[in-house]
Amino acid sequence: MHNMLSNIKWLIVVVLIVALMSGCNYDNAKRNVEYAPNMYNSLPLEPYSQTDYHETDIGGNFYANEKKTDQEVLKELNFEYGMSAQKAPKGTVPRGESQYYESEHQIPWQPYPFENTPQEYERAGLELDFPGNYQFTSASFEKGEELYTTFCVNCHGANGAGNGILVQKEKYAGVPAYEQRLAQITVGKMFHTLTYGKGVMGSHAGQMTQRERWEVINYILQWRPEGADPGDGYAAADVKK
Repeated sequence: MHNMLSNIKWLIVVVLIVALMSGCNYDNAKRNVEYAPNMYNSLPLEPYSQTDYHETDIGGNFYANEKKTDQEVLKELNFEYGMSAQKAPKGTVPRGESQYYESEHQIPWQPYPFENTPQEYERAGLELDFPGNYQFTSASFEKGEELYTTFCVNCHGANGAGNGILVQKEKYAGVPAYEQRLAQITVGKMFHTLTYGKGVMGSHAGQMTQRERWEVINYILQWRPEGADPGDGYAAADVKK
C-alpha cells in the first residue's frame, strides 16, 4: 500500500513536469502558451506593432483561427510592411512644424516647393523670399542671434568671419566670411542651404523650423556689405537690432 501511494505521488509529479514542459516554446520568434492573453495584449493596434499573422491568440491577431500566409493577411488588412505604423501620405504637414503657426508672426507652415538639386538652388535664389508678413523686429533679430549662437557660430564665427572654433581646430576649411559671401548670395539661396545643406554644411531643417531659419537669416543679414545687391532687395540696414 505504501509503495502504491509513493508510485502515485511520483506519477503526479511526472505528469505535472510534463504538463509544464509542454507549455514551453523554445522558438524565440514565437510566444509561449498564454493564459487570458487579451487581458494584457491590447486588441487595438499599438504604434509600431506587428500586424502579421502569428500562432498564439493574442491581441491584434485577427486571424487566430485561420492559417493564412503573410501576403494574404497583409492584403486583407491593407497594412504595408506588416506594421501598424505607416509612412504619412505625401504632403502631410509634420507635427513638429505646428509651432510655426505662432500668432506672434502669423506665418503659416508651407510645404517646401524646391527640390535638392543645383537647378532648384538657383531657382530658390530667384523666387524664394521672406514671408510677406514676416516682421523685422528686435525680437526676431534676438531670436536669430540665439539660433546663430547655437547652430552656426562653431563654423562661421561670432562675427561671421568664417573663423569658428571648428575652423580654428582645422576640422573644416573654406568657410567663407559673410562680408564676402553675402554680397553674392540671395536670402532664397541661404534658406535653401539651411534646408538641404550645401558642401560640407549639413541640413538644418531638423534643428530649426521654417520660421527659425528665416530668423537666423535675418540676423546674418547684418554682415551684408553696404551697397551690395545680390538681387533680393535686402541690405544690412534692413535688420532691426
